[in-house]
Amino acid sequence: MADLAIRGTARREAAADRACAALDGTCSHAVAAVLEATAHDDDREVRAAGQRVVRSLIDGTLDGGDPGAVRDALLTDGDLGRAVAEALSLLASPEGGDPVRVERCARRPEGLLAAEEDAEPYHDDACRVWRFFNTYAERGLHNRLSGPDGREVRLVPAPYYHAHGTLSSLSMRLGRADRALAFALRAVELDPMDVNARLRAARCHELLGDAPMAEATVRELLSLAHDPDSICAAYLRLGGALRQEGELRLADASLRHALAVGGVCAPAAAKALGDLQAQGGYEPAPAGTVADELEGAGIPLAPVARVGEVLVDGAKAAVDAGIFPVARDLTTLVGILTNDESLLTVALSMEADA
Repeated sequence: MADLAIRGTARREAAADRACAALDGTCSHAVAAVLEATAHDDDREVRAAGQRVVRSLIDGTLDGGDPGAVRDALLTDGDLGRAVAEALSLLASPEGGDPVRVERCARRPEGLLAAEEDAEPYHDDACRVWRFFNTYAERGLHNRLSGPDGREVRLVPAPYYHAHGTLSSLSMRLGRADRALAFALRAVELDPMDVNARLRAARCHELLGDAPMAEATVRELLSLAHDPDSICAAYLRLGGALRQEGELRLADASLRHALAVGGVCAPAAAKALGDLQAQGGYEPAPAGTVADELEGAGIPLAPVARVGEVLVDGAKAAVDAGIFPVARDLTTLVGILTNDESLLTVALSMEADA
């Protein structure tokens, strides 16, 4: 199978295993073991983790005689990861509506992200591309649909990737749509298969008053969407963009299709549809013709055939190769998309056998 790695922590885990295997219970030896395992690694994230742990060993906040604690410390996210977690917590709280709090919160991840870029820019070149994947499905789709033409795929650290989406959301809260769009587009570049990243970019275009670009962004993501929640969210966002453009009949069809797909956004789609129908001024597509209405306008019906083929082929290949975590995830997704309970049963049996 093609490379399906999705975790950028594998090298840190290997370094942690090497360091912990060499511990003898003394602080000085722990420092030497961590430095030996991390200081000359090609991965800057590994080197940075080693430096953090060495500082903790020296100042006594980490017990060098506890291999489990040393390993956990090497695998814990650094300052950027903690700053992203704090920002997400704020956004989800009542204080997230306070622009002063949001502004103050945004400074830390933005400064840390800038420092990360200065230290080691993750930019594509002739030999490699830098990407991030949330799931095996995203990685499989990337390999088949938008692979890097033979260039090596390197994985950016998770905090680096999530910082862009988080800063985009913070910028939207502050009314800085242009800045929010820049962060959102960088997230799309890093993970082209992340539907949420594309939805965030579409929302930024809407806030900037560019409904046609928002619509184009959602149309493109519908050709990649691969799970019910993201598909429902995409048609919900498309309905909003079409309504903003005055395409009320098509907006109605998009929102009705979102409801038919279901997912966590279904209540929001129902409300948006109710608001649109209360506004009136158009003739809705007759019942049973919504899909035809969308296809007639060139709007993809997600998941499109090629996406389904990639997921099925990937699940089969993973089973044949005995890579059961990948097989389980892809089989579950195919079962959900096709409402095939037998596939879901198969996926559950893989989990029991894992």
